[in-house]
Amino acid sequence: MEIKNARIWISSLLCIGLFSSDLPFYSKASEANLTEIQAGKMAQTKGSAKIKNIAQQMVNDFTMAQTDLVAASAKRGAKISLVPDAQNQKILDHLSKLSGNAFDSAYLKMESMNHQFVIALYKDEASGGSDPVAKAYAMKYLPTLQKHGKMIQASR
Repeated sequence: MEIKNARIWISSLLCIGLFSSDLPFYSKASEANLTEIQAGKMAQTKGSAKIKNIAQQMVNDFTMAQTDLVAASAKRGAKISLVPDAQNQKILDHLSKLSGNAFDSAYLKMESMNHQFVIALYKDEASGGSDPVAKAYAMKYLPTLQKHGKMIQASR
C-alpha cells in the first residue's frame, strides 16, 4: 500500500513540475482580468455613452473569464493574484483622476495596450503551454480578446 501511495505522490510532483512553467500565466491572467473589471466599472460611471457600452462588454466578459480562471487555477493548485499588479494599479489610479474626453481617451489607450499584452499572453499559453487546463482556458478566451481588440481599435 505504501508503494502505491508513493507512486501517486511522485506522479503528482512530476505533474506539478511539468506544469510549473504555466503557473505565471494564471496570475498574470488574473491581474489583467481584475484590471479590466475595475477599469470597466469606472468607465461605466465616468465615460461617454460609447465608452460605457464598451465598458459593459468588458465587465461582463472579464468577470466570466475571472470566474473560469479561479476554477481552472484551483484545479492546479495555482495561486492567483486577487488584485491588479502595481503597474495596472497606477493606471487605474490615473484613470480615476480623469473625466470627460480625457477619461475616454485614456481608457481606450489603456484598453488597447492591455489587450495587446493579454492577447500575446494567451497566444503564448495556447501554443506553447504544457498545462492542458491553462491551454484550454487560453484557447477559450483568445477569440473574445481578439474581438475586443478589434472593437477597441474601431472606437479610437
